[in-house]
Amino acid sequence: MTDDSIDDSIYLRRYTFDNDTEKAFTDNLKRRKVKYLNIAFNTFSKEKQILTSLKLNLTITTINLGYCNLGSDEGILIADILKVNRIIKSLNLSFNNIGVIGGIAIANALSVNNTLTGLQLYNNNLGSFGGFAIANALKYNTSLTFLELWQNNLCSLVGAAFVETFKMNYTITTLYINYNYINSDDEILINLALMRNKELHDIPYWSITRNNIFPPNFQSNIVCILLSASKFLPTLPEELWSHHIFPQLRFSDFN
Repeated sequence: MTDDSIDDSIYLRRYTFDNDTEKAFTDNLKRRKVKYLNIAFNTFSKEKQILTSLKLNLTITTINLGYCNLGSDEGILIADILKVNRIIKSLNLSFNNIGVIGGIAIANALSVNNTLTGLQLYNNNLGSFGGFAIANALKYNTSLTFLELWQNNLCSLVGAAFVETFKMNYTITTLYINYNYINSDDEILINLALMRNKELHDIPYWSITRNNIFPPNFQSNIVCILLSASKFLPTLPEELWSHHIFPQLRFSDFN
C-alpha cells in the first residue's frame, strides 16, 4: 500500500479499548487515510484526543460516534471540526449527551459548513435552545439534506422556527422530529415543506411518513393549514393529491 492510498473503513463498533489500544488508535487515526469510521458504542478515556485526531484527518467522509458518551465539551470540539472540515459528508452523534451548549455550537458550525449532507443528533438532550439554534442555522446552510432530531425535548417554538427556516431552505428533504413537543399544525407545515423539497429534488414522497405527524383528524383542518402553507410553498404537484396521505382532497380545491 502506497502512502497515497486510502483504506475503505475502520470498523471498531463495540470494541473494548484500554489505555494502550486507545493511544495506538488515536495515533493511527492522525496519519491513516480512510473514508469510513465507525467507533459507535464505545466509551473512551481521552475523547478530546480522538476528536483532535479526527480534525487532522482529511480523508474521512463518514463518521459514526453514536453511543459514545460524548458531552457538551465534545460537542464543541466536533463543532470546531465542522467549521473547517470540507470532507465529512455524514456524521452520526446519536444517543450521546451533547446538550444545549454543544447543540448551539454545532448549530453555529452548520451555518458556515456547506459540505455535510447527513447529521444524526437524535436523543442528545439538545433542549429547545439547541433545537432553535439549529433551525435558525439551517436558513444559511445549503448542503444538509438529512437531519434527525427526534427525542431531544424540543418545544413548540422549535417547530415554529423550522417553519420559518423552510421559507428559505430548499435543501433539506428528510427531517425527523418525532418524540418532541412540536405543535401538530407546525408539523404538518414542516411535512409539506419536505414534500416541496423532495419534489424539487425528484425524491419520492414515501420516505416522509416515518414522522407519523399527521393527526387522525387532520383533514378537517387541512384547508386552513394549506392556505397558511401557501405563503411559502409553491403549488404542490397534482400527483400529490392522489397520494394516500390526501385520499379525500381534490387538487382543484387549492389552485
